[in-house]
Amino acid sequence: QLAIRARQKAGAAKGPVACLHDPFRFILGGKFGDSALKSVDSGVLRSSDEIVMNRAQLIARTKARALELARDYTPPVPEALFLPGPFGKSSLMSIAHTERDLGRLSENDLAVAEALATVLSGGVTDPLVAITERDMMKLEREAVISLAHRPATFARIEHMLATGKPLRN
Repeated sequence: QLAIRARQKAGAAKGPVACLHDPFRFILGGKFGDSALKSVDSGVLRSSDEIVMNRAQLIARTKARALELARDYTPPVPEALFLPGPFGKSSLMSIAHTERDLGRLSENDLAVAEALATVLSGGVTDPLVAITERDMMKLEREAVISLAHRPATFARIEHMLATGKPLRN
């Protein structure tokens, strides 16, 4: 969704790879929206998403909105995505290698970056052939499974469960 929203964002960089730089940096950096407005700006939320400021009204408003949407629900038309493929992955990885050279990423972070770059670039896709969100989700699932087999990932999971804090290994 971040890749789709980055392409649609007014004033965003255009081109098959440039629009992926911000989502790549956002995810790789482990960033999150600490406010609803920042979440809209980063693409986590859409500008059309309703923001409820009063926590006491959140569940009631969410239920009412779900019922409104269910009344005339039709599944969204799947987006056709033209992703850059291996060329785009190389471009995204150059960002990650620069970050590693600056001491901001570990070797394990670089493995995560490579998996993320593969997903965002569409893997081995041809830039002239559209892929679906389902294809991207398949790439994402494969990336998560491959990362889960890494001892460094297991160490990160154990550390997070034990301390509640991320491990930068």
